[in-house]
Amino acid sequence: MVGLFSAVGRSLPAEGWVMWYQVLGDLALPALHRAVVRWLAECDSGFPTPAAIRRLATESEHGQLPDATEAFGKVCRAIRCISWEWDADRFRAAVGPLAFEALHRCGGPQWFADMQPDQRGTFAAQFRRAYESLIERQEQVRRLPAELRPQPAKLTPATQRLVEAFSPPKDVTRAE
Repeated sequence: MVGLFSAVGRSLPAEGWVMWYQVLGDLALPALHRAVVRWLAECDSGFPTPAAIRRLATESEHGQLPDATEAFGKVCRAIRCISWEWDADRFRAAVGPLAFEALHRCGGPQWFADMQPDQRGTFAAQFRRAYESLIERQEQVRRLPAELRPQPAKLTPATQRLVEAFSPPKDVTRAE
């Protein structure tokens, strides 16, 4: 981090260093270094926010997630080549967990395989929306430190009883 501030000719008071450490302290040093070097190489003006450095560090560490078009192409190829009924693990590995979840949010592979060709454009749009929603959530989880990630809301006891009453038994829910 000192290299970043030195490279752009800025100084930072002690309180600022503490805040930057609180926001970036959980990142691996090699990923943090790559993020700073990448910022200096790509940006010709301005100064990065801790969020920008964090985004670059997580991309460096985990890579970028495939976009919706690439994921939909994988789904189409997997449906043509792999039996999702007999080899579900291979099918899931071929499309990836996010595309697999998006596919199931849109009706699943059987529904996709059975639809008419003129309906595929609508399905592609539905898949894109579902996939982009999952990507947005996944990127938020990847970028934020564990203590800053949004947590599921705590349910009141009455709401919890309703959820349990309308949920399938645990032995029939799909494994994650």
